[in-house]
Amino acid sequence: MKSAQQSLSRLRAAGPNIHDKEREWAQELVDLIESVVGKWSATVGLERINANVAIALKELSRNVVVAQRAIEMARTIKSPEEVKFIVASLRATEVAVGKLRDSIAPGLTENQH
Repeated sequence: MKSAQQSLSRLRAAGPNIHDKEREWAQELVDLIESVVGKWSATVGLERINANVAIALKELSRNVVVAQRAIEMARTIKSPEEVKFIVASLRATEVAVGKLRDSIAPGLTENQH
């Protein structure tokens, strides 16, 4: 299990290490899926996947397809509970954007604050 600091470091810009970060993320995705369902041998549909991550998954011999259309169709009808989650998410986003607004300044990189 990763520490909070290790997880936080993943949120920072990858810069010139983007290829390594994408491969690490692909491996973490494989590990997560296999921890839930066992050995990943079936085709898995993912949405909004980065092209380089998809390539890394293929290099790891994992079958991945774009599932965006199927997922969008499933999202067309909202249950009352989903609406509650959306409202809560919007409130959390508003708080986060407020904190972001307070912490940015000209000349700072994403890793500075």
